[in-house]
Amino acid sequence: MDRFVWTSGLLEIHEALVIQQRGVRIYDGEEKIKFDAGTLLLSTHRLIWRDQRNHECCMAIPLSQIVFIEEQAAGIGKSAKIVVHLHPAPPNKELGPLQSSKNSYIKLSFKEHGQIEFYRRLSEEMTQRRWENMPVSQSFQTNRGPQPGRIRAVGIVGIERKLEEKRKETELKSCTDMPRDMITNLGSRWLRNIKVEK
Repeated sequence: MDRFVWTSGLLEIHEALVIQQRGVRIYDGEEKIKFDAGTLLLSTHRLIWRDQRNHECCMAIPLSQIVFIEEQAAGIGKSAKIVVHLHPAPPNKELGPLQSSKNSYIKLSFKEHGQIEFYRRLSEEMTQRRWENMPVSQSFQTNRGPQPGRIRAVGIVGIERKLEEKRKETELKSCTDMPRDMITNLGSRWLRNIKVEK
């Protein structure tokens, strides 16, 4: 738990939301701690946990801090978990919920299911390592103030807005490609007709 830092939960410009799941509890190793009901977001760069009752309580851990992950099956009266093994906390780490921990792993307990898909998507992000493609100038600074000229998504609504903008952009691109394809097809037919007439 000492790898987590406090954050606003806003996505950075080069960061994209991958998946989110409600009803996730965090364990520091095997120990239950006070973070028992939150929404877990996976972005291309971080795991972000936001308390479902107190939205001001939001923390994140960079995916670069993860060594490997493993699944832990559900049992009688126990929910399925993802065990996240972590690198040691860097010496210059910003403030977080715990400043030190004897554990080198955390557990993410999925009380409302969804762990299978979340594990699959987290595994993909760990393989793709998209956070490494982020420009150095855009590195995470969790406690900075607003910067002029930067557009940031605000919470879940901002994330949804960003996804909607990407969808519209994709639709617009397909609409502009369609006339080009039609002209190409018409041109090809016209050339075939000319060759047949000769």
